[in-house]
Amino acid sequence: MKQPELKPKGVFVIVDENKYMHKIYLRCLKELKLDNQVVSCHNGQEAFSYLKDTKDKIFMILSEITMPKIDGHELKRMINMTPELHSKAIPFFYLSEVHLEAVIKAAYGMGIQGYFRKSADIEKLLKILTCIFDFWTLCVHPKNLK
Repeated sequence: MKQPELKPKGVFVIVDENKYMHKIYLRCLKELKLDNQVVSCHNGQEAFSYLKDTKDKIFMILSEITMPKIDGHELKRMINMTPELHSKAIPFFYLSEVHLEAVIKAAYGMGIQGYFRKSADIEKLLKILTCIFDFWTLCVHPKNLK
């Protein structure tokens, strides 16, 4: 798998209750030769607490929808309703096993940047992540202006 055109800058926040998927994401980042910091959260509550408290520059959030405590939709809603987080315009993606039309429409209604089928297949996930990373590394975006 080819490496992204440019190296993404900032922290990857992975939000998924499945610990195995965190290992798959880390393996993909290693395969892509990316050494960005990764913050692993196992539910939206952990992710929101981290995002509120951190001074780290976040490159993007990769989230599952279905999780205990606070799910992906509620996490995105909370980010949108928190001015200091919303103004950071952090790219937010769902990689989920849920593919219901109503869920997908609701996700895009909250301003996510993409919705993908989650896969434990390394090659499929590498293809998805490479596309996402290339786009968000090259685009002009508020998070890149400082």
